[in-house]
Order: sequence, then structure tokens, then C-alpha cells
Amino acid sequence: VITAPDIDEVKRLLDSAPDDFRPVLYLAAFGAMRRGEISALKQKDISRTTNSINVHADFVLSGKFYVFKPYTKTGASGVVRLPKFVIDSLPVSDDQEAFVFNMNPNVISHRFDKLKKQINFPYNFHSLRHFAASFRSDLQIPRKYIEEVGRWKNVSSVLQRVYDNGLE
Repeated sequence: VITAPDIDEVKRLLDSAPDDFRPVLYLAAFGAMRRGEISALKQKDISRTTNSINVHADFVLSGKFYVFKPYTKTGASGVVRLPKFVIDSLPVSDDQEAFVFNMNPNVISHRFDKLKKQINFPYNFHSLRHFAASFRSDLQIPRKYIEEVGRWKNVSSVLQRVYDNGLE
């Protein structure tokens, strides 16, 4: 069983994060987004009126460079509703084709690793995706909605085996 950080640990991480990196962590912890999906997020993917984002693209490593792909790692896409504070934290640009963050997945990992060492956070970036699923499960949100947020298949054994771990 893979453990997820608990609420206090995630709060400590978020409170310690630099202001420009905190929105990246929000998307992982509350939107169950992967590094490549966060990197691929464009301004046009954000709806500030419905507090949602359209997760449909990824940055993947091709040789030595990251390239934009118009589909996610698993091919599953979806609209994810998020708390207003998460949407409000995202950088704004008039250029709808602009990426929200100027960070490839490697930069996200590097910045996360630096932060986790500073605060002795014993989890990796992907554990925030585990937290997102486990947090919703602890709130007794029906599985089908958790699957939608994480873009897991209906009745996903992956969700149950790997991500749906109760928080301590």
C-alpha cells in the first residue's frame, strides 16, 4: 500500500512553498494533476467563471527535450472543478495560448525536491495525486467523482489499489 501525506503534512508543504510555486502544488493536491499535465496547462484551459480546468494535454520527454502532446499520459481528459482559491492563485495572461507556468516537468520536480529537502517532507510530487484521491475518499465523495477528477477509468483497480488510501 502506498501512503499519502496527511492533511497536516500537505498544509505544511503548501505553507512553506514560494508564492509562485504554490499554485503548482494546489493543482497536484486538489486537482490530482501530474507534472506534465500542469506544464501543459494553457490559459484557454482555465474557466474562472466555473472554477474549472480542462485537463487534456501533457508534456513528455522526447529524447533530451520535453514536447507538448495534445493528450494526457493515459489518453483520458476531463474538466476538473477546483476550489475558487486554487483558480484564483493561477497566473493570468491575455494570451489564451500561453502556458500557465513556464516550467517543464523536470523543473517542477527540481523545485519540489528543493522544497521537500528544506522542510523534510518525506513524499514525492506524485504523492500529492494520492492525497487528492484519498482526501476525497475520506470525505465520502462517491468513487465515480473521484475517478473523474483523476481521470481514472470507471471502477478502476488502479484507483482502488494505488490511490484510494485513507489519510491518517
